[in-house]
Amino acid sequence: RIYDIETASLVREIHEHQKRVSALSFGSNNLMYTGSKDRNILVNDLRIRDATINRLNVHEAKSVTELPALNRELSPSGSNDNWVAIWDLRRHQLYRKYTEHKGAIKAIDWCPWKTGVIATAGGAGDKTIRIWN
Repeated sequence: RIYDIETASLVREIHEHQKRVSALSFGSNNLMYTGSKDRNILVNDLRIRDATINRLNVHEAKSVTELPALNRELSPSGSNDNWVAIWDLRRHQLYRKYTEHKGAIKAIDWCPWKTGVIATAGGAGDKTIRIWN
């Protein structure tokens, strides 16, 4: 559900995911990206009534985490399938895939002092932090 904070009124409901939404981030041009345990990342244009304009599905297991875009162009997602996907948000497609983790991706973050560098952390089956650029 999307609410107008000033009027405290419901603006829109989006019912595209089949399971719980576990992550969201905003992109440019009023786009909102939602990741779900149904393995999909949905691209929603908040300016239009039927908001879902694209469905990104590359993970084999539930989508665990997703981050706001770097310069509104690239956004990472991680999953229980043990790998990290970097999405090109301009083209709504997979940009890069990292498969070196041996366990579920439990955390992702962009480096605050170096553009284009990302850190990922694997879960109990992996117990590593990896730095990518």
